[in-house]
Amino acid sequence: MTHRRNVAALVAVMFVLVLTGCAQSSSTIDRQQQTSPAVAGPEWVEYRSPSHGYALWYPSNWILEDADDPAGARIHIDAPDSGGVFIVSALGDKRITEPGGVQAVFTDIRDGFEKDERYSLEAYEDGEEKGGAVAGNYIARGGFTDAGTEYRFKELGTLMRDGRIFVTTAHVQRSSTAQYGEIFDEMIGGFDPFGVGGEQPLITLE
Repeated sequence: MTHRRNVAALVAVMFVLVLTGCAQSSSTIDRQQQTSPAVAGPEWVEYRSPSHGYALWYPSNWILEDADDPAGARIHIDAPDSGGVFIVSALGDKRITEPGGVQAVFTDIRDGFEKDERYSLEAYEDGEEKGGAVAGNYIARGGFTDAGTEYRFKELGTLMRDGRIFVTTAHVQRSSTAQYGEIFDEMIGGFDPFGVGGEQPLITLE
């Protein structure tokens, strides 16, 4: 009888010790969680071209290769896992400043896409008769294979009345379209040829 009482008492003591230990461990974890700094995730950051005046938004954990210069060298913004790349090219065609020049330039652009079956011109808006700084813009889509990897392609071209042409292009690996498709759409849609900027994209980055 004494033995049973001793065992019961020991079990009770151990149970109390386990509960106390759990409480202490839980308290320790809570303190660690409160004192450990939160790891910040990627955010949208703004880039402004010092040479061409445009502005755009891109994820802070993407890699910007800035080759921006007055000659129009392209900038590249690569996804961290190389699953896609966003490219901005600053070009020029003085025909845009001449009567009928917008249509002549657009004809060349359309012919170029028609000759390459990988791409198609999806939409074009002529702003020549509307006034303002933008003379027209176009959207093209397509796909291609490079070194055995399939890519999807989207391009927005903005023709400025002063003869400048801004071309924003997104190349994304087909296997990464679900991960990066919306991000590239935000980057293309948020491109601002006037450099005003505006509000950052609303989609959350992970």
